[in-house]
Amino acid sequence: MSSLDLQAVRGDVWEQLPDEPDHWFDRFNKFAKTLGPEFTVRRAYRLYKRDNPGPEDGYDLWTEMSERWQWGERAREWSLEDRSDMTRLWEQRRRQLLDADWNTGARLRGVASDYLELLQKHKEVARVIDPETGIETVTLAVNITAGDLTRLLKIASELQRLGVGEPTTIQGTAQPGVGIYLPKEGE
Repeated sequence: MSSLDLQAVRGDVWEQLPDEPDHWFDRFNKFAKTLGPEFTVRRAYRLYKRDNPGPEDGYDLWTEMSERWQWGERAREWSLEDRSDMTRLWEQRRRQLLDADWNTGARLRGVASDYLELLQKHKEVARVIDPETGIETVTLAVNITAGDLTRLLKIASELQRLGVGEPTTIQGTAQPGVGIYLPKEGE
């Protein structure tokens, strides 16, 4: 058997080669190519026999055709190309997700800003500073809670940090001795 020069092949070496019989290319395409760098004749033949049960014959012929049509080299080349395609696809999806996270975070920050303006417009009902802890409690006549606002800002921050590829947790931002109390409806 003559050695095939894959360098001289025009196009993708994992496509059907000139003079490669259809039935052998189909076997390469279905049972060998997808193994990529893990390709061995034995593995490809086992996959074939799993789908085509019957007498255990033909392994020597598979070995011969695999060598003639350079299935190992072609499977590795296909694997490299497939990995490159997947990397490009995942990078594109990552950029889309980063943009979406950034935009959603910006919208949530706008909502939080609107809530802060509402808080400033409402009448302060009471303001008390606990002499033991120094925590100031402000009672306002609104229907949102500080917890709602805190969660909204936290989510907005996390989404925007994701949008620029940063960690989503920020440590050391709490200020002891400051608290806000917003009464529930009817209080």
